[in-house]
Amino acid sequence: LNEALCVPSTQIKEYILHSVPCIGCRTSIENFIKLLLEHHHSGLEPLIMNEKASITVTKIYSSSPDNIYTLFYVHGSKLNSFIESIPKSKKNRRCIIHSLDKTKSINDWELVWDSMNEECRHTITLVEADCLLDTLENYLHKHKFCSECKLKVLEAYDILLDNGDNKHRDKKGYCPALYEGKIVEIKNRLIRNGTSSTYNEF
Repeated sequence: LNEALCVPSTQIKEYILHSVPCIGCRTSIENFIKLLLEHHHSGLEPLIMNEKASITVTKIYSSSPDNIYTLFYVHGSKLNSFIESIPKSKKNRRCIIHSLDKTKSINDWELVWDSMNEECRHTITLVEADCLLDTLENYLHKHKFCSECKLKVLEAYDILLDNGDNKHRDKKGYCPALYEGKIVEIKNRLIRNGTSSTYNEF
């Protein structure tokens, strides 16, 4: 049974090459498999990546016939239906998630958000301040912002990190609503966005 439940990562890559039409989805899956090989984290539990670079089922889970049935016939069917329901572009077979057409968007993130517990929501709404600054600077450089625009963006970043008092309210163009609900942990240099069961925007 253990051998039957093992699938080599090379076989999975070969399978998705023919079964997943969207190049963006294929790349994401390949990158995820690479991360599993490097770090062996439990993001797919009860599926795990073993030392032979094969994806298998944990022994505790596979020892129960009910668990195997639930995994392959219940969850498997739901996932297949979900994948098939994602609209695809007729031109290049990209899904809407990876579409090059920026005018299209999806709202399925709300389903994921509603399924998360409060601890998970807090975790994904944490942003490292230094990481945010690096991203901002790279974006400003990539899109060749002028010096004045760069200054305004970086000034907004400084306000975000130091928004505990009202000293910024006199600044021209200051909009307090932009920073509402953002909590900055100075000690750990973390920015926490407020969580909501209905909507969350950063």
